[in-house]
Amino acid sequence: MIRKHSVSLVALLIVAALWAGTRLNGFSLTQSTQAQATKVDARKWEYCAIAGVNWDSRRNYGSATIWFMTATGRRFETWDTGSSGDPLSIAFARLGSEGWEFVGQVMSGNPAGEYYRPDSWLFKRPTP
Repeated sequence: MIRKHSVSLVALLIVAALWAGTRLNGFSLTQSTQAQATKVDARKWEYCAIAGVNWDSRRNYGSATIWFMTATGRRFETWDTGSSGDPLSIAFARLGSEGWEFVGQVMSGNPAGEYYRPDSWLFKRPTP
């Protein structure tokens, strides 16, 4: 019986010491969590998509069309990728070097058929 009370007393003392230590250091788990939530909520994002890639084998020429989504609509850019033969890879690499992170893709066609393929690739990055 004495041993049971001793263990309970030690546990209570540990909890009290931890509580007192956090109060003396000015640390509050609630404040920390609220500050973190505010920080995450304050982050703003910008978005873009590779909306299409084109390869003309007769001219040995490629390009990629990029949509930049803004508060006022979309802005389009066509990036010439030259004779590399892989405009999608070049567009991915360029967007990555500019801080864009790939987040998903939009598929088009019939999911049960052979024409189900990526239609566009979506990216995001924090606004500066």
